[in-house]
Amino acid sequence: MFFTSLLLIELWTIVNILIMTKPNAAPPLVKKILWIIVSLTASCHIISFVFHLKPEKILVAQTNKDTNGNLHHRSDDNIPSVFAEERNTTRTTYINTIKSINLIGERHSGTKWITSQLDDCFGDRIVVKNRYTRYKHWFQYNDISEDDTYYHPPNSSLVVSIFRDPYDWVDSMVKKPYHSPNHFDLDWKTFVNKEWTMGYRYHGDEELIKSGTHHNATCKHRFAFNEIIPCSKKDRNWNNITRYGKPVGVIYELKHDKSGQPYESIIDLRRDKIMNFMNVANYCGVASFIPIQYEYMVSYGTLELIEQVASITGIDPSVRCKPTPRIARSKTFDPEYIEWMNDHIDWEVEKLVGYSKKET
Repeated sequence: MFFTSLLLIELWTIVNILIMTKPNAAPPLVKKILWIIVSLTASCHIISFVFHLKPEKILVAQTNKDTNGNLHHRSDDNIPSVFAEERNTTRTTYINTIKSINLIGERHSGTKWITSQLDDCFGDRIVVKNRYTRYKHWFQYNDISEDDTYYHPPNSSLVVSIFRDPYDWVDSMVKKPYHSPNHFDLDWKTFVNKEWTMGYRYHGDEELIKSGTHHNATCKHRFAFNEIIPCSKKDRNWNNITRYGKPVGVIYELKHDKSGQPYESIIDLRRDKIMNFMNVANYCGVASFIPIQYEYMVSYGTLELIEQVASITGIDPSVRCKPTPRIARSKTFDPEYIEWMNDHIDWEVEKLVGYSKKET
């Protein structure tokens, strides 16, 4: 698109020069028609190019590694450079090394939808998983052991990480806080100001503490004891807590610094989760990394993502593949909620995934 626009601009300039310097080279009507056609075509391409670079809410950047493990990324001008400095932008594909497509993303971020799209398009030819080293919603870690169940060989994974606008995401978590029963049925103000934890350990975890084995315990999803509540699988349903008649699988991730302390608010969890997910691009097993915005997928559909994955893996989408958009739902927020979010969200971290403050 860029080079086409430049070419047409050059052609438009040449036509104008000819018209001015060689007035008798062609009949006036022919010159006028030619000038109009070239001008309109060039203008359309320039406008199309500008809007192609700067659509609203876009983040479909791609990162690949070269044979030395160095990262490269491709991004349009409006997409922030989210990766380490001094990495060139050569595009490299790993057709022969990528063995799986892995989707990660927080709750209420369209993970089921995107995983389903990837599975429909590529699942009959490559493994598609809703996890990397942990289940899709949770903090990921750089696997270094060669455990067959969890280990990813070098450059063997294409990871897609999906993010959602902070205002919409927190609002959705207020309404339906998956895995977080201590935050059920709260108004937004109470929700965002309440520590992100159950507040205490239950029977299974207490048994681990009493036995002194909690320090070396491997908890659910391979967390350490100081990274999650609860740790014990016995406490998975926490005294049979239910919501809408269904058992609730309780999981509260603690501070990612392994201090064992809870996050003061869900927005602090979001900050660390964004940084953790973006850092997955640096993991040894990751050959290519594509961060995407939920809003972009909803507005424009999944075709661009599917094309990127096909290009990176060298796998053509199957006949079942039907890239689809979603119906966008408009939300109206309490001005006080927007103001609180504006004051408390870490906007420098949000810039990494293309989000900024709303006007009040």
